[in-house]
Amino acid sequence: MKKWLGLFLLTAASAFASISVTSGSNSDGYTYDLDITLTSDQYIDAEDFDGSGVGSKLYYQIINVTPSVTGTYSFDNWSSDLTANNSEVTETELLFYLDEPQGGYIIDQPWAFRTSTGGFGAGLDGTIQTPDRGEDSSYSGFVGDLTLDKGVKYIAVFTSFQADTLGSMDVSVIGNNQLTWAAIPEPSSYALILGWLLFLYVATKRRTD
Repeated sequence: MKKWLGLFLLTAASAFASISVTSGSNSDGYTYDLDITLTSDQYIDAEDFDGSGVGSKLYYQIINVTPSVTGTYSFDNWSSDLTANNSEVTETELLFYLDEPQGGYIIDQPWAFRTSTGGFGAGLDGTIQTPDRGEDSSYSGFVGDLTLDKGVKYIAVFTSFQADTLGSMDVSVIGNNQLTWAAIPEPSSYALILGWLLFLYVATKRRTD
């Protein structure tokens, strides 16, 4: 039984392992290094978003982030290792939602989002932050500052609008105040865990009968 329990815990952990967060602090404030992996288990059909070819997907990862104090926080996707159909992808997107969207992530308009210039457009005032990677930089990962309110549980969505993009993203988040991060399991993850719990229940019952 210990063997099966260990396998269950490993499976449950892997279901939420696509975003890891390492926290720290320095002279700039509180820092968070996010390692994000776009995998094939979370996606929308690209056709539903922008009319792309049938069968193409937009993959994404989500996480809850809650500020301890209202303030401005910097989000910088400074590096990535992404490919789509064997071609390198450098374009990435960061979207913020206040609630789970009815029509689906990415499809429904977010509260704040990366604009075509690379910064953030906030839903209330439309403010655009211009990114600063230098004139010679060809890297188009998202970068910008966003004001977040104390105690609000935001849903951050990491993705690329380039269809069929998979791989990893390195994101740096810096602020003068602390942020709390929490995984958001997808329905498929719940189903996986419930299935394992049912299996363990049946196996335990058979051993006691």
